[in-house]
Amino acid sequence: MTAGAVLFDLQGAQSLDHRERGVARYVVELASALEAMSPSLMGRYLVNPDLPPPGGVEPLVASGKIAFVDAPSAYDGGGLLHVASPYELSIGVDRLLPPSARGLPLAVTLFDLIPETMADVYLEDPGLRRRYRARHELVRQADLVLAISEHVSLEVARVLGVRESRVRAVELAPSAGFRPGAVVGALPADRYVLYTGGSDGRKNVEGLLEGWAKLPASVRKRWKLVLACHVPPLQRNHFEVRAEQLGFGRGLVVTGWVPEPTLVDLYRGADLFVFPSLAEGFGLPVAEALACGTPAIASDRTSLPELLPTDALFDPTDPSAIARAIERALTDRHHRDRLRAWAARPPRTWADVARETLSAYESVMEP
Repeated sequence: MTAGAVLFDLQGAQSLDHRERGVARYVVELASALEAMSPSLMGRYLVNPDLPPPGGVEPLVASGKIAFVDAPSAYDGGGLLHVASPYELSIGVDRLLPPSARGLPLAVTLFDLIPETMADVYLEDPGLRRRYRARHELVRQADLVLAISEHVSLEVARVLGVRESRVRAVELAPSAGFRPGAVVGALPADRYVLYTGGSDGRKNVEGLLEGWAKLPASVRKRWKLVLACHVPPLQRNHFEVRAEQLGFGRGLVVTGWVPEPTLVDLYRGADLFVFPSLAEGFGLPVAEALACGTPAIASDRTSLPELLPTDALFDPTDPSAIARAIERALTDRHHRDRLRAWAARPPRTWADVARETLSAYESVMEP
């Protein structure tokens, strides 16, 4: 290993809490892009021997640079440690920042501070609250905080008091498979509006259903609303019952979780993607939809205005505003052409993310 190389922590991709979610994808995509772009700078990739191995890291294994986080020799000659997911509450701090790594410059990635800014929802349990807030200290002591959006970079300074000079916004990118193209599989309806993401309260699926109910009958007759996300059985039943109560039960399709190739088909086949979330760190589903060439509209909250033009945003707390935004995006030809043009722009890539991350590394590493 070259002296002064980067040590990259892969434990966020091993997490038992979110192996199938955006954090794990970020860890694997970024590590792979960094190795492809600057193999001489990337020294070792650190994994937890007590957790299932991360998926999708074959190029990193082939590099011969995988090492265990507990091995003191793994940190020999390192020039910087990047803890890509510091809020892994199921992993002890001593495994994210082992004694052997102390003294190295530290970089961390911050995806959001939503549990803190919505503490009454996410940190109601006192034990969870203490464990989560203890990780703030790991972020505060970092020499470099990589925030996944401009919004998160401002939150780091506002909520945690981290100096702005130590924070760098490096936005995410959709995976390479999210691109325009022909639909390969079967679609859930001939014409539909798509939502994908989570199903917890801040994602505001309930508000989307209420907004859909306020659309003119002619629009609801022509398009179905498709929810493609993991939905527990009781919540799925609630959404379906709520749609019946709102008068469009047959106009709602709940697919549940779908694999990535199916998700790409769903994006490509949709006439519109709608994302009514109340709070996001980035808004990856919006970026994925745009990368597939699909017109998109979204909430005007937190990071989402960074991804879309102003006239593609709506107030997510007002069902009438959601309905107006959907109707305009489907039926106003000139507005729809503008949304299509926005979606036709070249998407950001993981090579872009890697290049900006390497630049950020250089700002804190010894010359």
